[in-house]
Amino acid sequence: MGKNSLVLLSINDYITLPTLLYNLTLAYCLLPIAYCLLPLPYSLFPVPLYILNQTPVPTPQQ
Repeated sequence: MGKNSLVLLSINDYITLPTLLYNLTLAYCLLPIAYCLLPLPYSLFPVPLYILNQTPVPTPQQ
């Protein structure tokens, strides 16, 4: 996490905050389309699906 935060700080030096927020919003709008086009196990992406659906994502029990 520490390295990621440092990278974000360095990116903010070159990208303005409104542009960054716009890109994040656009990415979250395109995420459902990506999940439909690329069928992957939902258990690999529990956090983004939880944010999008606002409901707990059931993980397959082995």
